[in-house]
Amino acid sequence: TCLCLDASQCLGRVALPWTSAQVTLLALSLRKAGGPQLGVLIRRRNCRLSPLWYGGGQQDGLRPGTLDAPSIALVKPLLTLLKQEQADNFHKLSALNTALRQELSVAGQGRWEILTPPTAPPSILSVRLPGYDAGVFVRLLAQAHGFQISSGSACAAESPAPSHVLNAMGYPPDFARQVIRLCLSPAHTLEDIRNLVQAIRKTIEDY
Repeated sequence: TCLCLDASQCLGRVALPWTSAQVTLLALSLRKAGGPQLGVLIRRRNCRLSPLWYGGGQQDGLRPGTLDAPSIALVKPLLTLLKQEQADNFHKLSALNTALRQELSVAGQGRWEILTPPTAPPSILSVRLPGYDAGVFVRLLAQAHGFQISSGSACAAESPAPSHVLNAMGYPPDFARQVIRLCLSPAHTLEDIRNLVQAIRKTIEDY
């Protein structure tokens, strides 16, 4: 049995269960961790892959064409650095997540609902804005206050359909269309958190 783990959002933030979960294939996105726009697929030696394209035979016949060698050279030092900073980044994100929850609770006064449980990884917070279209709200917030948030994952950015994850959790389509996603970085500050919550409150008032 092969287990493929998409750990794009975890890189440099939480420990990856490569051994404990017996992961066969591990997919990473360096861009999510401040690196070059490069995807990485790590596989165990006993996992055999078939090529999606055929051509020049490069990369042991798995992928024809010339890859981005300079970016590939950055993979090992970047992963080493992220491993060294992982614990500090997790603590920073946890503190920012706690502050964001507190600021939202104080400023919300029942106008929004935090969906992400406290036990979830601290880098992403999903918030429901009852009565507001998330897609419209995201654009208004960016135009008026310069904050870039999302109404879903980047993978589904071009899809008008509500989140399949929220649907799988039993939420109706109208509910799923009211959810915004707030992503945190270790580079963010408590001042950023306060300014974001104020901008969300102001955007709701001006909606």
